[in-house]
Amino acid sequence: MTTSLEVLTPSFGYGRYITEAGCSIAGQGNWGVTWRVQDAGSTDETLSELANFERPDPVLDLHVQRDNGQSHALNLALARASSEFIGWLNADEFYLPGAFDKFQRTAADDSAADVIYGDCAFVDADGALLRLVPGHTFDISVLRYYGCFISSCTTFVRVSAIEAVGGWNEDLRRSMDWDLWLRLAANGARFRYIPAPLSAFRVHEAQVTATPESADADEFSTLDGMHNITRSRRSARAAKLRHRRLKLAEGAYVRELRAKRLRPERVAWTSDGLPTAAATALAHL
Repeated sequence: MTTSLEVLTPSFGYGRYITEAGCSIAGQGNWGVTWRVQDAGSTDETLSELANFERPDPVLDLHVQRDNGQSHALNLALARASSEFIGWLNADEFYLPGAFDKFQRTAADDSAADVIYGDCAFVDADGALLRLVPGHTFDISVLRYYGCFISSCTTFVRVSAIEAVGGWNEDLRRSMDWDLWLRLAANGARFRYIPAPLSAFRVHEAQVTATPESADADEFSTLDGMHNITRSRRSARAAKLRHRRLKLAEGAYVRELRAKRLRPERVAWTSDGLPTAAATALAHL
């Protein structure tokens, strides 16, 4: 049985990338997906690119409204969602071939899963592979004391689970994903890991995460206080060691090495909406 899925995309000024994001959804096959784009009033080519995005699947649901940041935009899109699960794909990111197939198989295999996530590829502004960032099975101590090892663009989250914790925290600018995973875990959500590349995170100068983490030190300190996280060198070292051991045991480093053979190939989507050969090869690691 197919699990209903929608993809939420907060958007502002990323018109040069957003069509590729849509093509990566369309290229997954006919899953009956709705692509809910929440745009904050882009003045670049975003709206014209979306106006020309004509695909039978996904159905594009575009709303243009000023927002108070990415978390607010995601909450606005979530309020319109009617599916069982949502995918979180920012406008400058894209899925790799077969991502929805892997999600659907995992959702069918583990009907209790609330958060399904996988490995993320880092690419440059043109979609050329920089490196594969493999994850590992969910571990709360790693999440709390090492960091946010779950890439948001690889995640598929049960709508009822997000709603149960109140959606995204609109006061957070950079760590809203980390905060969401911590709140979901504290509320008893079940996390399920897929040991395979699912999506790509694009590294470019315009993104929020391009600024040093030190610029948002106050926000990370606030996050620790919200979740009663008391950091020490000992807890940080232990979490980092556990993170590495899990990756080693689950073959993450092997996939990372295999991915290096594809650098610097473009692992994205063509203008015809087809994956490049390197993208298909990466997805099958």
